[in-house]
Amino acid sequence: MKANMKKLLLGLLLTAHTVMAAPPVTVVVPFPPGGFVDVFGRNIARYLSVTLQQDFVVVNKGGADGRIGMDYVAQQPADGSHILIGSTGVTLFNRVLYSRLNSDYTAFDNMVPMVRTPIVFAVSMRLPATNLSEFVKLARDNKLNCAGSSASSVFVGKYMFKQLALNHLQFVPFKGSNDMIVQLISGNIDCAFETNLVTGPLAQDRKIRVLASGGQYKSLDQALFSDIVPGLNFYNWSGVSILKTVPTAEKDRIFSALRNAARDLVYRNTMTALGLEIVENPPLGETWLNSEYQKYENLRQQLGISRLD
Repeated sequence: MKANMKKLLLGLLLTAHTVMAAPPVTVVVPFPPGGFVDVFGRNIARYLSVTLQQDFVVVNKGGADGRIGMDYVAQQPADGSHILIGSTGVTLFNRVLYSRLNSDYTAFDNMVPMVRTPIVFAVSMRLPATNLSEFVKLARDNKLNCAGSSASSVFVGKYMFKQLALNHLQFVPFKGSNDMIVQLISGNIDCAFETNLVTGPLAQDRKIRVLASGGQYKSLDQALFSDIVPGLNFYNWSGVSILKTVPTAEKDRIFSALRNAARDLVYRNTMTALGLEIVENPPLGETWLNSEYQKYENLRQQLGISRLD
């Protein structure tokens, strides 16, 4: 009996060693560290490492509105060794805004969205504006600048300002959230469109002031984007993309684990504590992404915004 037990334990240990010895998977976050996509990517990589007993290692490859990171993954061997953390900007808006792309979400199977957080409009505490109406009045009489750290936030910002007759505001693009927020806190930029994940804690500490939200729920001191444009709710979302050419069995292994994440209590509590809203049982997002693309492509055409090269 003892001999059989020893053999069983040895077999289990050898099996565990074999599983953990599997090659690591590189999780590419196409933005710098610290922002919404990076936070989600690191948490999902940790979840996959534990549940699949394999190392999922995060690598940040920021730049060009996420196109550098997406192109990098698209050029990797189709063996499942690299996955992409997609987002509103990199997965969807780049296709809307740019006429030429080396790769886009049509090259991937996409489980999006998995989590989301509202895009909000925030201002520097140096501005004497405590609500959106006061900001609009101030902006009409002064030369102000505004910022965004993703193509999607700049797109929505310009659209909102057009509805408010504030087309003259100058937009300052940033490659990531961290530097932009530092400049907003210091007053070097006047306002910004950014996720609630980043701005929420700073607003609570009174380092910046949030005047409007793209979410669906209104607070006493904030307007909603839908107050300006009826029906306009805008969230930044994130999910996971795997090249279509990766073997089906390997994609299914990862996607199956990701579907279970939405039902995992520890994962749910972690996301909720960060201020992220979980999208229940996310399917492969091809149909959803195509409908979202068409919606924003129609909006781009209505606004007369030319695609960039």
